[in-house]
Amino acid sequence: MSANISKLLLGTLGRILPLRRHPGGGIGNRIRCALVKKIIKEMGKGCVIEPGAEIYEGCIFGDRVGIGPNCMIGPRTTFKGYTMMGPNVHIYTENHLYDDTAHNFNGTVIKPVVIGEEVWIGYGTIILPGVEVGSHTIIGAGSVVTKNVPSGVLVAGNPCQVRKIIDPFYYAKNEREKQI
Repeated sequence: MSANISKLLLGTLGRILPLRRHPGGGIGNRIRCALVKKIIKEMGKGCVIEPGAEIYEGCIFGDRVGIGPNCMIGPRTTFKGYTMMGPNVHIYTENHLYDDTAHNFNGTVIKPVVIGEEVWIGYGTIILPGVEVGSHTIIGAGSVVTKNVPSGVLVAGNPCQVRKIIDPFYYAKNEREKQI
């Protein structure tokens, strides 16, 4: 089965299968995961794909990645693992190229997004192209992530800002790695 047929089935059949926590939801999740495996590059163990998820080619899902209801995951997004998200999260990886001299758009460019391990992404979050989210991080609901997020923090807002250090070990490790 081709990736295009799998995307079509995910968008139709996958949308009407029940949520994982409802009766019959385990079977629905297994069907959605089987369809997603045909679309993306790699999928780890124990993943959850909820109804309405729109997932594009070239993604990598580590172990135990949970894609919430009605989420959109752009091409070449990488989840390192143990990540969960609420409904309506959008991760964009494509951007238009603007030609200043001609004052028009001239194609698109893909800037992959990388999500670290043990990340919790809140309801309605938007993550823009080229962003890297550090491990052990929480992104508050409704946030717009425009820049890289360090490890071990709680971020929220539009634009997203660090609100609190929640894991000093990972935050300090992240700061040391930036200095090298």
